[in-house]
Amino acid sequence: MFVTQGTLCYYNDYCVAYIDKDITQYYRALLPKAIGIQPPAFPAHVTVIRKTREVAPTHLKAWKKYQNMQVSIYYLDQVKTGGLYYWLEAFSPQLNCIRQELGLHPYRFPFNCFHITIGNTKKGV
Repeated sequence: MFVTQGTLCYYNDYCVAYIDKDITQYYRALLPKAIGIQPPAFPAHVTVIRKTREVAPTHLKAWKKYQNMQVSIYYLDQVKTGGLYYWLEAFSPQLNCIRQELGLHPYRFPFNCFHITIGNTKKGV
C-alpha cells in the first residue's frame, strides 16, 4: 500500500480531496495503449462526499469544517476496472471520520473503500 496527501475542498454538493496528478498519470501510462484510456474530466482526486449520489449529510454544521486540510490517503497499486472506468482503491481513516461527523456511512454506498479514478474509455468526451 502507498500513501499520498490530499487537500480537502468543499463545494455546494460535494467534497473532494485533491491529490498529486502524477499518481493518475503514472498508472494510466502503465496500461496498454490499445485500451484507449483517456484522463478523467476532473483533476486527480478522491471523492469524499457527493450529495447528489448518496444520502445527504445530516450534521451540516460540520460542512466545510476541514476546508484545505491535508489528509493521508492510502492506495493500492492494482488497477481495477468495470470496463469503462479504471481506478485505484483508496483508504483514509481521516476521511471516514469526516464522513461520520456529517452523519454519513464511512464510505459512499455501495463501495467499501474510496477510489482514485485514473481514466476511462469513453469515446468523444
